[in-house]
Amino acid sequence: QLATAFLAAGVTGEARLYEAIGREVYARAPTLKQPELLLLLRNLLAAPREACGAAVCRLFAEAARRFEALSASEIQCLASSYCLLTGLPPASAVAMRPVEVL
Repeated sequence: QLATAFLAAGVTGEARLYEAIGREVYARAPTLKQPELLLLLRNLLAAPREACGAAVCRLFAEAARRFEALSASEIQCLASSYCLLTGLPPASAVAMRPVEVL
């Protein structure tokens, strides 16, 4: 459905498609439901930063604004997305490491 909508709007070419998606996500971030927000965030991390970087920042900001309302699984999903963005190991891997005693 999404591809059909973009074709109907005359958006062609990968770069233009990512830019159009980035603009739409940026504009709609405050109205997205939590699962949609987290799914878009995770998927847009693979998009070119120059096209979708602002949308990714907006989604992280929106998730932070809603943090108190997120479920434990949604927080885990958010943490996983953050790890993908920063290159940090997943939170589960960090939790499994032994703690060094100073």
